[in-house]
Amino acid sequence: MGAARWDSWCISVQQFFERNLPGYLNRLKKIFDSLPLSGVGMTRARSLEITKIGPSLAFLKSLIKDIASDDYLNSLPLTNENKQSYKILERKAFIVHGHNEATKERTARFLEKLGFTPIILHEQASGGKTIIEKLEHFTDVGFGIVLYTPDDFGEAAANKDQLRARARQNVVFEHGLLIGKLGRDKVFPLVTDHNVELPGDISGMVYLSDNSWEFQLAKEIKNLGYKVDLNVLVG
Repeated sequence: MGAARWDSWCISVQQFFERNLPGYLNRLKKIFDSLPLSGVGMTRARSLEITKIGPSLAFLKSLIKDIASDDYLNSLPLTNENKQSYKILERKAFIVHGHNEATKERTARFLEKLGFTPIILHEQASGGKTIIEKLEHFTDVGFGIVLYTPDDFGEAAANKDQLRARARQNVVFEHGLLIGKLGRDKVFPLVTDHNVELPGDISGMVYLSDNSWEFQLAKEIKNLGYKVDLNVLVG
């Protein structure tokens, strides 16, 4: 299959999934957006076959088996009536933060620049709700960003007198809540710098001290299947 035929096939398949199986769109887009291989003796056709065509066929064969056994994401098709609500779901993001107001505002402006609405839990009307209840209230948010800023100092019992900068404990707690609600792949730790102590079992950190942090985080968000224009971050 040539590149032109592949592109045409991708468009047709994606349109079918949008209408009938929207719950699988993100997984499909990850395959379509994968980078082609390159190397000595690697033709473009062979690269396309290895990185995109093969994984696509394997995914579709697996999905056919799931459908045959009635074990699949039975999401409603995206009709004209509910397309708008699906788009709203795609453009909201939680921000969990500590005491650093400047970092919170910087992150919120970053999201707005990309076309997302930041949902800052501590700024939402409580109505007597706890943080857990607030999380449950917002059902149309697609991912979250957790800000690890050096608001506290702590030490291990075995290493007394060795205080290290770390985020407030409520931030770590709410990070876990977000993972439980959204899934680990949809929660991004944004860390002030490499000196902040982090929980031992988190991954995928982006560091504000790195010059390219905006592009790194935008690419992580894009990998979830969102439409993200990286050009807005230039200048």
